[in-house]
Amino acid sequence: MKHLTPRTIVATLLVFAIVFGYLLTPLGLEPRTADLRTYAIVPFFITASLGLPIAAAIFLFIKPRLAGIFVVINAIIMLFLVAGDQGGFFFTTPPPTAITILEFLSIIVSIGFLLYGPELYRSRASISRLRPTK
Repeated sequence: MKHLTPRTIVATLLVFAIVFGYLLTPLGLEPRTADLRTYAIVPFFITASLGLPIAAAIFLFIKPRLAGIFVVINAIIMLFLVAGDQGGFFFTTPPPTAITILEFLSIIVSIGFLLYGPELYRSRASISRLRPTK
């Protein structure tokens, strides 16, 4: 069995994060946009659920260290967003079952980001690019 590198694990998790992030937006399965307490939080939702994972996926092949930072930031933000949504801070109605399932799957992806994001940041492939060659 081949040893998986942090880069391949984070790439796989990023695919899941982008799909779950899309499904958690009003373009996907979110039916409660009319029940938002304030629309000021919408750009934050979009940035956290789609913007950071897409940026991390782009930087994964250009600057892996930066991608490691982005996935850890995304994981922390998503953990707070899921807790806030489940607690009823953002919407006046409770989340539907599909949204709850997707949010708990996002928590699993966020835990993976918290485990492998720092490994990606410290990996040799990331560091070798930054050191000048002699």
